[in-house]
Amino acid sequence: MNAGIGRVVENRVAPGDYHVLAVMLPRAFAAAEPGQFVMLLPPARGFLLPRPFSILCFEARGGETWMEFLYTRVGVGTHMLADLQPGEDVQAVGPLGRGYDRTLPGRPVLVGGGRGVAPLVALSHALAREGKTPVHIVGARTKDLIYGPGRFADGPVHVLTEDGTAGERGLVTLALERELARGPAAVYACGPHAMLARVAEMSARAGAACEVSIESQMACGTGICRGCAVDVRDEVKPYRMVCSDGPVFDATFLCWDTLLGVH
Repeated sequence: MNAGIGRVVENRVAPGDYHVLAVMLPRAFAAAEPGQFVMLLPPARGFLLPRPFSILCFEARGGETWMEFLYTRVGVGTHMLADLQPGEDVQAVGPLGRGYDRTLPGRPVLVGGGRGVAPLVALSHALAREGKTPVHIVGARTKDLIYGPGRFADGPVHVLTEDGTAGERGLVTLALERELARGPAAVYACGPHAMLARVAEMSARAGAACEVSIESQMACGTGICRGCAVDVRDEVKPYRMVCSDGPVFDATFLCWDTLLGVH
């Protein structure tokens, strides 16, 4: 984990309802793994707590690290991020958490819902550098919420929208079902909890290894505040921290009924 000041290089509106923040950070941040995240805080803006952001992409550039983050303007924090201009500073702590295990057996299948596609872009390129050709499945309610096509490494890309305004009409599970039927797969997913629960169920039924990245509110990013606990299948310690034990988990380890609020 590193703490440092990043310099905003670009803060652009992206296709769909998204923004991409590009920041130049200290060289040590290049040790990131796909699936990890960074806590960002615009300095001197009256914004008291940092916010976690999945790493969209990163690379070492000379003595520094280029990183991009995908976000939408939702609350006070992301509105402040959207106001940042090139040349301004942003405080950063990271990389944090546990990333994806790229050694899972099977053909890699990446499944992203909405802005959950962010960590899968970095994962796609990491897998490609290792000689693998991932399959990409991207879904959202409508075309304005689709992001990812064009940012992935080489490999098939399947786009699905619930209203049929982009790609195939339907849920990501339609394409996932077809991919699982093709043979052994390693499934990597990020998106809404309901989507992840269904992906986990389908993967387990097909005998495919599956890792999911869980989104959660958090204040510290290091496990100290204990504010991002999730229930897991462990009788000795029946919870884990999303920030320090995740955000990536083996899908079979999570208690999905609790995550979905089913009692």
